Amino acid sequence: SGHDEMRVELIGREAPAGAVPGTLTDQLVAMIPEDLRRRFHFRDQAPREEVLQRFAGATACVFMPDWDNFPYTCCEAMAVGGAVVVSEYSGMAEMVEDGRSGLVVPPRNADRLVEALGGLLEDPGLGRMLGAAAAERIRDLCGAESVLPARIDFYEETIDRREAARKRSVVMSDPTVGT
Repeated sequence: SGHDEMRVELIGREAPAGAVPGTLTDQLVAMIPEDLRRRFHFRDQAPREEVLQRFAGATACVFMPDWDNFPYTCCEAMAVGGAVVVSEYSGMAEMVEDGRSGLVVPPRNADRLVEALGGLLEDPGLGRMLGAAAAERIRDLCGAESVLPARIDFYEETIDRREAARKRSVVMSDPTVGT
């Protein structure tokens, strides 16, 4: 493929691999074909500002777990203008507009993921456009201007419902009612 310069960087704290011996990094490295391992760089935790800079400067920020309903790291990548690629079975697929504010691909489909990444590698303008739209999209969905009024409305409605239920409970338990 014409992307011999592609590097994959994974940043995060090391963890045990679970039921199998070794670390998560050991397990990931074992899944990478030996001739491609030099392209993968595993880094321990990094300061938040550095991670955000890397998101903003990356060709693609890939978030493919199908079990994560609302990955904050993806929201952070979008907020700094990262071009995100997400799984269609994650919560992010509801937030990312495919082809407009990111790319949505089927989970466990390496061909579609390679296709999405190839498009971003071949067209840097596409990544910049998706990143700018991602930042706008996440602000619209999660910014204080939209979240706070909705949260306040929810709290007020909850308080009103609770007060109405309390009043009904008091009236129903009043022994003088109906005499």
